[in-house]
Amino acid sequence: MNSEKLIGAVLASFVFIHCGGSNPGAVNPYGIGSKPAISAASLCPGAKSENSDGYGGGDGTIGNPYLICTNEQFKSIQGDMKTKRFFRLTSDLDFALEGNIRIINIAPFASIDGDNHKIKNITIEHGHGFKDNGLFGQLTKDLNGNRDEVKNLIVENVKITGDGAEDGAGVIAAANWDGIISNVHITGVVTVDYPPDVSPNTWSAGGIVGTNSYLIENSSFDGQVSGVYNVGGIAGINDGIIRNSTASGTVQGRHGVGGLVGVQFKPGVVENNTALSRVSGVGHFGDLIGFICSERYYSSCGISR
Repeated sequence: MNSEKLIGAVLASFVFIHCGGSNPGAVNPYGIGSKPAISAASLCPGAKSENSDGYGGGDGTIGNPYLICTNEQFKSIQGDMKTKRFFRLTSDLDFALEGNIRIINIAPFASIDGDNHKIKNITIEHGHGFKDNGLFGQLTKDLNGNRDEVKNLIVENVKITGDGAEDGAGVIAAANWDGIISNVHITGVVTVDYPPDVSPNTWSAGGIVGTNSYLIENSSFDGQVSGVYNVGGIAGINDGIIRNSTASGTVQGRHGVGGLVGVQFKPGVVENNTALSRVSGVGHFGDLIGFICSERYYSSCGISR
């Protein structure tokens, strides 16, 4: 991403090109979010309908969400850019035998309710051609302004890895542009390894998201986050709202490294949070926030190599 771009701006063409069409049954050209065949054996407990678009029940509406009770159903989550779809987990999911999987989708266009279930032992490593590394690439809004939402979810022993000069990473998403993350609790490791000659840029690493431009609340991360620039226990860059959340473990980077947030922009708000992380950096680092920037553009913040 060009460092001159205003933090929090979304390139609509990027999102729309990568997410495929709005046909809820369509398989997008990137092989992400493709749906399994409908089978009565795959119905989840409590399912109200077998006509569930390949999921474990439901019709994707707020009153009758698609049900998720298998790994394949979770990996096939695919929303619609025109109509917000709703998903709910009905059981814990363990990915220990799956190895390195793809990101679930570039953008979900959905509300995903974990219903306090666990996703365990998931590994997503760079190597599929995506610069966004996480369960989802980005949280954003659909064409009608409905926000993506991830809530009531426990993620245990997760490993997210980016290794490119322009890679971002976070367990839930590389970037939360317009979504809501609430009551999400994570343990694991997030790593972005840049080549040594890379200059400061807006690609970032965080325990929950790389960049937060909207809302994270009542959530926590416990584990290791490492990167080069913009590294934080919750978010590497924040110009949104983070409140009532906790980060613990270790946070390591070069510049813009913080126990909660690596680089905080002036519009951003951090409220009633706790940072217990051990923080190490070369410059611009702190226990709570690594660096506070009052400038409009990242390149004007004065973050050096």
